Amino acid sequence: MAKTALHLYLEKEFGFEFDNPKELKQKLKELWEKDPQKFGDVVTKLKELGDRISTEAGFTISLDDLEPVHELKPKTDDINKALKLQSEIPNKLVDMLHEKGNAFAKMIKSKARGKPAQLMQMVVSPILFADAKNKPFPFVIKNSFAEGLRPEEYFASSVGARKGIIATQLATSEPGALSKELIANVAHLVVTEKDCGTTRGMKYPIDSEHILDRYLAHNHGKFPRNTLVTPRVRDEMKKTGIKEVEVRTPLTCMAKDGVCAYCLGPVGDRKLPEVGFNIGVVAGQTVTEPLTQFVLSFKHTGGLASALRTTGFDLVKQLLHMPKNFSNKATLATVSGKVEKVEKAPLGGWFVYINGKEHYVQSDSEPTVKPGDKVSKGDPISKGFINPKELLELKGIKETREYLAQALHSVYKSQGTDIHPKIFESLARALVKYVEVEDPGTTGLTKGEIVDFDGLRRHIEDKVKIVPKEKAVGKILAREYGDLPPGTEIKKEHLKLLPKKVEVTEHKFKVKPYLPPLQKAHLFNSDWLVGVSRSELLKVLTEGAWYGKTSKLRWYHPLPGYVYGEGFGEGEDGRY
Repeated sequence: MAKTALHLYLEKEFGFEFDNPKELKQKLKELWEKDPQKFGDVVTKLKELGDRISTEAGFTISLDDLEPVHELKPKTDDINKALKLQSEIPNKLVDMLHEKGNAFAKMIKSKARGKPAQLMQMVVSPILFADAKNKPFPFVIKNSFAEGLRPEEYFASSVGARKGIIATQLATSEPGALSKELIANVAHLVVTEKDCGTTRGMKYPIDSEHILDRYLAHNHGKFPRNTLVTPRVRDEMKKTGIKEVEVRTPLTCMAKDGVCAYCLGPVGDRKLPEVGFNIGVVAGQTVTEPLTQFVLSFKHTGGLASALRTTGFDLVKQLLHMPKNFSNKATLATVSGKVEKVEKAPLGGWFVYINGKEHYVQSDSEPTVKPGDKVSKGDPISKGFINPKELLELKGIKETREYLAQALHSVYKSQGTDIHPKIFESLARALVKYVEVEDPGTTGLTKGEIVDFDGLRRHIEDKVKIVPKEKAVGKILAREYGDLPPGTEIKKEHLKLLPKKVEVTEHKFKVKPYLPPLQKAHLFNSDWLVGVSRSELLKVLTEGAWYGKTSKLRWYHPLPGYVYGEGFGEGEDGRY
């Protein structure tokens, strides 16, 4: 590969080589992790180099760059053959035109701007567009935009063009609405203490990127608990033979009314977050900012049929809103046991039998298990995305929080946006915290009522006491302890998950986990101020006044500042 001025500069000044922009990005990331000061110097120098080269090059385009490429034009009317061509031509076209010095091909090849499919539309042919139902429009377009479309080709392409215009409009409205909903429901999550005391976390292989910028959950050889795992620390741990690391995470944090600084870990730097830091707002903003680009990614294809897939935004929205018609949904095992048989259903799809229990797999999916396989309750038995609400009913809060965090992280990473998993873990902790009352017992609650952990606590705190965990077996937890929600009847296997002393209640009641869709969650939040910034404002205010509801929002949550007219953090201990 011919070396550019950028390659030569980085080799000479900093001693590292790369073959493509993705590798350069990874090299810069590693440099930032090892030496932030040097990283700043490199980025500044790169900018200066880019400014100089772009000025000297005087790069521009001309009409010659829009000359139609007739030899690659589709010569078939068969839809399947046309779809195959649509996936083969773009990269072949870029390579061909790059050798001829085409300016558009240079931009695409260098990853500066544009995509191969866009160039194909301009100088070869769009070939196929999508119709209103996201299926290939049954008409092969053979002219390029540079030549001009025939009347029938223009009308065939108009559906895709309209979809692009609509996507542009939705690029700000829908992500903006989701952003408001998400932040309103997680803005109460703040750092409430420095160290919750837990010695539990999540285990990862030593080479996993997930362990970086987290604190050790317990001692690992000569590395004590609360050591921050940096690339340098990881290298030292590998030299001592450590193969697996257990790091702290918001999912196992035992802090009361929030998350502790050590379980959260550094956010944006390598410093311990201060008590009062609002990770809810930071996490909500971090994950919603890229959503606009997720929507625009479809618009930039011009509605081409080969781009037909669920967008990143659709997946994020589905995971948080959990609609009744959950697209590409995986079937979950409702019982544990052995798969007895898998057979096709008469009207399409499949039947999977587990311990005599029939499970239906839809026709747009397919089973991922075979006779003889052992499965646990809640395990997916077909391809597709898991509905978090169904998973919660079958596996509980711990697994649902872990899945939601992992699924969101995977969606963003597939879209080219790599956000640290702790951000998604914080969101999962803030969102999965509701229960439905099955038997109110002596609590004063109502059967069927939906409350969050704080709301449940308020109904049982008159009979709360602190006891050694060994004496807590058979009693009911009064608050959340990591994976264990309030209302859990403590069993012997729970003792390893609990601190030395725990809060229990003498109230007798029964609740089950509940996960409301994001757009309704604020209505069930025990803190009435959470719902003030959302829909149904009149209902929230009226019920708040009628029932004399109070608010515990404090520290750097924005709403009390709006209501009371005080600046963030003012008042005793940063409270309002």
